[in-house]
Amino acid sequence: SVVTVETHRFDLHSIHDWFFRLGRGQMVKKYNGELAQVVFGGKLLEESVFFQPSRHYGIAKATGKEEFMKNLCPAWADRVLYNEKLSDLFRHDSFCASGLYYGLVAEKKFVGQHKPVALHATICLK
Repeated sequence: SVVTVETHRFDLHSIHDWFFRLGRGQMVKKYNGELAQVVFGGKLLEESVFFQPSRHYGIAKATGKEEFMKNLCPAWADRVLYNEKLSDLFRHDSFCASGLYYGLVAEKKFVGQHKPVALHATICLK
């Protein structure tokens, strides 16, 4: 079988870890629509997500290596949101080139079921 989805089981079998780690889950990213209707004193924004899901990680008993758990669907549960005013400070313009990183903290190290997400940006003060 290619995929097994049951109560307390989400398993892509031989491609499970590859799909979410190396493939970064991008093929299922279009179904990630939780933020489509988020409004809090204006529209909230998020940078493009090209990192692997931020949860559910575990240690494989057989190998002792980190892997995605197969009892819960991997998800991008940890996010950094900001408003449009702050977004303007992140953007490039002719006077200031800003650098930006949006991704996982400890991507290659086991830190628990959730990996923290960080947004590191250089902002332009005009």
